Amino acid sequence: IFVPANSSKLEQLRQVSSISGLRGFKLVDYAGSGWADEHLAKAGLDVYWLPRNEPIWKYLLAGRADLTVNNEWTTRYSLKKEGYQDQFLELPQPMTPEPTSFHIFIGKKSSFLPILNQVDESLKHMKEDGTLQRIYEQYK
Repeated sequence: IFVPANSSKLEQLRQVSSISGLRGFKLVDYAGSGWADEHLAKAGLDVYWLPRNEPIWKYLLAGRADLTVNNEWTTRYSLKKEGYQDQFLELPQPMTPEPTSFHIFIGKKSSFLPILNQVDESLKHMKEDGTLQRIYEQYK
């Protein structure tokens, strides 16, 4: 959960421990977010959909919504890139029982198909030797 640091609802949001606890709050996300559609919209929550991810921060700072629920790594990166990292707080409540994973989607006609096994092996080694963790740390 990411909220403006000056949110008047901050203490209420700190008490949220599940998706159903977000009822009564205004959420914002970007159109095309499969996770938000599956977990937030289908739960009947009040979600306003923006055309892209970038305007979410301005929308929240303007008080049009209370929060956004997004992946911590990509959200930290986006906040930093847009210069908003000091204006938002991350409330670390897990919204799903299991961690959200990322997937690489490659079409059946992709020229990258022949190297897919190499990509898998490289990622495995990067995880084992700590390279992935070092990369993650850059986005905190």
